[in-house]
Amino acid sequence: MKKWFVILFLFLSLLSYSQITILGESIKEKTPKETKKEIPIYDSLSNFIKINDKYEHLIGQRVFCYKMPLGCYFSSDSRSYFKQEIEGKYFSIIKSDNKYGIAFKFENNDIFHISESLSFNPNNYFIVEGYFEKAKALYVGKLLVFVKDDRVFENNSDRFNGLFNMETRKRDKTIKINTLWNFTGVSIEENAYCILDDENPVVLTLSNEDYGEYYCFLRSEDINCDKAPKNYILGKFLTYEDYVKKEEADLAKAKEREEKEQQRIQALVKKYGQSNVNLALQGSVKIGWNKELCREAWGEPNSINRTTTTYGVHEQWVYSTSRYLYFDDGVLTAIQE
Repeated sequence: MKKWFVILFLFLSLLSYSQITILGESIKEKTPKETKKEIPIYDSLSNFIKINDKYEHLIGQRVFCYKMPLGCYFSSDSRSYFKQEIEGKYFSIIKSDNKYGIAFKFENNDIFHISESLSFNPNNYFIVEGYFEKAKALYVGKLLVFVKDDRVFENNSDRFNGLFNMETRKRDKTIKINTLWNFTGVSIEENAYCILDDENPVVLTLSNEDYGEYYCFLRSEDINCDKAPKNYILGKFLTYEDYVKKEEADLAKAKEREEKEQQRIQALVKKYGQSNVNLALQGSVKIGWNKELCREAWGEPNSINRTTTTYGVHEQWVYSTSRYLYFDDGVLTAIQE
């Protein structure tokens, strides 16, 4: 009996302490962790843009309804609201999900939902107050220099690119580069129709002594492009301070390039003499020159045909259908023009 008790004790001990190991490490049963749902924080740099296919980051934000389609109404838990009761009013966003779309709350705490459809884009009806105020804070008091017009893609319209005349509401493609513009405010172009999620009708209003009152959209084709210069405002402007810095930097680079070019020319003069270098800089070549001088005169050839024989290496440099240089062992022996 005692013998069987010892065997049973050893067996239970093995069950308690034996574990499978891989490379000396015990495999322990992992307790599944609860995943905490992370809701993105709204940064005020965009209007209505979905994150993870929702607008959850906008919950708690105050929004303004700047227009609604005629005959449009929304039902709340207590009643129906028509266009004139929603347009021009402020609301707060309290919910966003795939089932009910976006839930808005009136100042009287009544709640109504907008169910999303394939054609619904909130940018056509609502402006997030934080986005509007952020734009004011970013550009107030700024003097801007128009340095680059937005790129226009063949398959896209000009509806959000360039500068627009305040009176005609049409894009003006005659605006000259490097003109100065004063920022005068932020507004809404109620006639703009947004198709893409990142489009919105918020504009900067601008003035220029020669052109008058204009505006431009905060959205830009270039500003959404990975290759867009990071210091360009909306893909169109530099602040006056940045413009001056850029001009000074460009002048410094140009001066540096000019100094290096002069040093290079002096080195050529030292090797080949002033008269030969003068001819090369004028685009002329001379029998007996080497390849370096010929490149200085005519540049790099379009192609080189090389023939190697017992007598040496013969090269034909092709520049066009009528211009050729011929070298024997690196020395220019014939010119065809």
